[in-house]
Amino acid sequence: MRARGSRYSYRCAGCGRCCYDKLIHLNPYEVLRLARRRGLSTSELIARYTSDAGTVLASDAGGACVFLEQGGCAVHADRPLVCRLYPLGRVVGDDGAERFVELEPHPASAGSHGEDGSVAEWLEHQGAAPYIEAAARYHAVLERMVALLEQAPGAPPSLDEALADAGAELDETTRVMDLDATIADYAARKRLALPGDLERQVELHLESLNEWLDEME
Repeated sequence: MRARGSRYSYRCAGCGRCCYDKLIHLNPYEVLRLARRRGLSTSELIARYTSDAGTVLASDAGGACVFLEQGGCAVHADRPLVCRLYPLGRVVGDDGAERFVELEPHPASAGSHGEDGSVAEWLEHQGAAPYIEAAARYHAVLERMVALLEQAPGAPPSLDEALADAGAELDETTRVMDLDATIADYAARKRLALPGDLERQVELHLESLNEWLDEME
């Protein structure tokens, strides 16, 4: 396990082997970034490029990420956090303590590891900060959601099952994952103008989710 101050470096050779046979979980911020990169709404991005109602990035029949092209990653500038951190994985304990683990690389990977930097420098180089912040904010919402669902008989015991739970009208998974659909519904009910700024869209989405959870309590 490593901390941000641990010595660490990695040089990617662009071989693309890490883009196969991976289960890439997504949060709403990552879906939004990918959608804007492709010029799509989050509804369209979810339908075309994800599985499990937007919670997992799709792969093709050969196991390659749906965004892997001959020249490399087609969405590299807006790739999800797990892709940014690779070959590190980020783990946050129940106490909020953050640690990083080194993942097992592809046996034929052309990348090279070293110690001429730090984990913190790697995170900065990969532009991870806004993704980590968004992950924490959405995780807090999902924890609230699970806690409320667990109060009912037969409620799902995990986050994954909570996200898969479908209700009437705007179901839970759509409400959480499909940011454009959710804020359009919320803005219409509140008579708000839809924001054009990505960060404001995220703020409105989180506001709508927390208000929805307040109503459930």
